[in-house]
Amino acid sequence: MNLGSVGLKNLWGSWVSMAESRFTENFTRLLGLHRLSQHFTAQLLGVSEATMSAWMTGKSQPSLAKAIDIAEKGYRDDRP
Repeated sequence: MNLGSVGLKNLWGSWVSMAESRFTENFTRLLGLHRLSQHFTAQLLGVSEATMSAWMTGKSQPSLAKAIDIAEKGYRDDRP
């Protein structure tokens, strides 16, 4: 057993867990900031309400393509 690879697996697992938690927190904030319901956001993004629920509870994460879609739809530059 290579102890270095075990350490990397643990480090990677911690990083992934932290990234998943941050997505859920940030996504929840984004919906609140724009006062969007989960139902409306699911329709906007073309996903089911079950998928939205899983994202909101941290049970799953969007694909990279869907995360980019969320970022593009969620970004607003309100500066003059």
